[in-house]
Amino acid sequence: MNPTFTPSIEQKKSTEKDPGDFVFEFLGDASEYLHEDALAKIVSDARLAQPEILTALKTQTEHSRTVSYNKFKKRFTVSGEEGLTIGAIVAARHMGIDVNLPDELDQSGDGKKLRKVLVQKISEDRIATNVNRELGTILAEKTKMRDVLKSEAYQKIADRAGIKSEQLGVQAEQIMMGALEAIAIDHSDLGLSITPGNAYQDVEEKIDFIISTKTKRRGVEVEKNETTFDEKHIGIQFTINSSKQEHKADQIKKAKARGVDVDDILYVAIDMKILAQAISDWKKVNKPVKGPWAYLPEQVRKTAITNFFDSILTPDQIRGLVNNI
Repeated sequence: MNPTFTPSIEQKKSTEKDPGDFVFEFLGDASEYLHEDALAKIVSDARLAQPEILTALKTQTEHSRTVSYNKFKKRFTVSGEEGLTIGAIVAARHMGIDVNLPDELDQSGDGKKLRKVLVQKISEDRIATNVNRELGTILAEKTKMRDVLKSEAYQKIADRAGIKSEQLGVQAEQIMMGALEAIAIDHSDLGLSITPGNAYQDVEEKIDFIISTKTKRRGVEVEKNETTFDEKHIGIQFTINSSKQEHKADQIKKAKARGVDVDDILYVAIDMKILAQAISDWKKVNKPVKGPWAYLPEQVRKTAITNFFDSILTPDQIRGLVNNI
């Protein structure tokens, strides 16, 4: 199935990536399971929702936190919390933090960028939710007769799509995705992007989320006026239960043997007690925008960054990220 959704000029202005492009990036090989009419509706709904997202971000509510910008320090403040980056504010939505972006932010380039990126990410979240609800339902029915457990796994994904979970494992995944997403946004020169795994990747390939990189190719094989890119996609199997390492490694090995639509799958674990303590400490101080990630021990964060990016960034690039923690 080929993507047939063409963005309008207005749509291209509102986000860096059109919803039609994101749908097929998110689905990967699983696009064959969804009818094109269903995909077209998901994309259409996402485009129509963008003005609503913009309006919602400009509206102050009881629970939203107002964002301001210091043009001299070139940093944002959110309800008194200072020194925040675009990435930190955008990623805060993973932990259920809503922000209010007043019109004054458009007086700076960074303010405009924050609004643009946040609209794009919220739109992509909605697309992922709708796609997984549709994909999970279809695959649950498709696998019901030959694999009941797998069918149930798909149905659970469909049922919980878009619903916030208090389960520690789910929160841990959101914390890690948020931390990596913030890095990708604040270090755009690295060409990184972070996307959740779709329902098929979750069940069949044991992928929780995907780290991708896209860098310009240089060398004699590239013509003077030609721009080509090297791309890499690494699936992450993340867990807070390190006792399951052998089992998880076996699952990944079997998935890779069957064939996967990423370049590799990595297993990364963080101790659940350490993570639970970070979440507890974060809640005690009224859930700052920086999230529980900032309350993990420094060495844990450094090790996590090294493990996540080990096969996707250069040692110098990783060292640069680690030194900024």
